[in-house]
Amino acid sequence: MTNQKYTKHVTKNGRIWLVPDKENAGDGIHVGFDYNTKSDGYGGRELTFELVDGGYITLHGPWLTTSEPLYRATGIDVRDKHRTKVIVAGWQDYKDNVWNPTFHKQVESLSDVDWVISDFPRKDEYERTQALADAENKPLIFHKKSDGGSSTHWLWPTGTTHKDWKRNETEQRMEQIK
Repeated sequence: MTNQKYTKHVTKNGRIWLVPDKENAGDGIHVGFDYNTKSDGYGGRELTFELVDGGYITLHGPWLTTSEPLYRATGIDVRDKHRTKVIVAGWQDYKDNVWNPTFHKQVESLSDVDWVISDFPRKDEYERTQALADAENKPLIFHKKSDGGSSTHWLWPTGTTHKDWKRNETEQRMEQIK
């Protein structure tokens, strides 16, 4: 059980959606049933949540989910209520086709600073960064961190792959040797 309180929403099929009662309600949404369905969320454990109305509910094997499925299932729209930090870094931070773990830690530490509630749906973060990679015509590191966790990956300009950029890097080195 957590200190967080949740608002309960039940769909026609009995699925229970728990939305956290906080400014960034789009983070930390859980979905499941209050009876055993042999669901494997959280390893099939039973989790008890405190409700805003003062009661408690136990879900069997619930899943942590995002705001988009909640919206599709219930019509409740918290898609713009995320506390997400996005950091974008450029190609120069990628040396000899090897990920730089020191740089990764620097990006992680930056992601702990200046949290804001986003004013656009989460999917736009990716699309905006892809548009930047296309405009700059170079690969970018896309790091995203929220209450639900973090991820880091490369976004390549549309129509290219890491092999194209490795080949270009090799050609540039050969030009420097000449």
